[in-house]
Amino acid sequence: MPKAPAREPLKEVKEKKQWKLLGSGSHGETYLLPNGRVRKYVRGLSFYDLLEHPWMEKPFNWPERIRTDKKKFQALRKAGCSIPNKIRYNKKESYIEWDDIAEGGEVLTLNTGYNLMKIINEGGKKLAKRMGEELARMHQSGYYHIHNPSLSSMHVVKKSREYYPIVADLGNIRKARVFKASTMADDVERAMNVIPGQLLPDFLNAYARQIKDKGVLRHIRSNMEKLANKEDWRMTITLKKISF
Repeated sequence: MPKAPAREPLKEVKEKKQWKLLGSGSHGETYLLPNGRVRKYVRGLSFYDLLEHPWMEKPFNWPERIRTDKKKFQALRKAGCSIPNKIRYNKKESYIEWDDIAEGGEVLTLNTGYNLMKIINEGGKKLAKRMGEELARMHQSGYYHIHNPSLSSMHVVKKSREYYPIVADLGNIRKARVFKASTMADDVERAMNVIPGQLLPDFLNAYARQIKDKGVLRHIRSNMEKLANKEDWRMTITLKKISF
């Protein structure tokens, strides 16, 4: 008979009750700890995951993850992205932990769908602009999101009534072998699915000012025009308000 899964120690269960769940998915959960650190538990990909999603990374490999994360951090920091100062890896308990990324503020979940849109709506125009700038810096460093929606690598920090995006979950981004305008434009299009309609012009104009790549902007506009032709009213309105 198969062995029953080992029960968590009582101390660990009590501690987890004090943790705030920031997000969860098929490959792990992300928590905010009482000490301000963010911890993500990681599960490896199964054979069936790879069959269904062949573009995803190979089954979890700690040495490879640490090496690739280090490269990502260096590239993102050089591009001026907001990232945690320190990152820790615990192979035994299978988690990655970032230092106090809030620096005294509050870390908010940046989940898919409604939760993500709700947080960006609360942050208003300033957060939408900061999101656009942060995504543009990521693209300038050569990275893009591999999951839908785009922006899945970021958490939002609320500090002194201001909202700031922090790029922390590096497992959700990948290095482009060759910088392609269409790849980056598709990443922006996926991000638009979770940006509230009234904030889309602010997000896109901020992205355009930061990226300064006419090829990428041309592809973004082309994608938006195709959606507008399909009677997507958000795209029709936004096209009149963007600067590119």
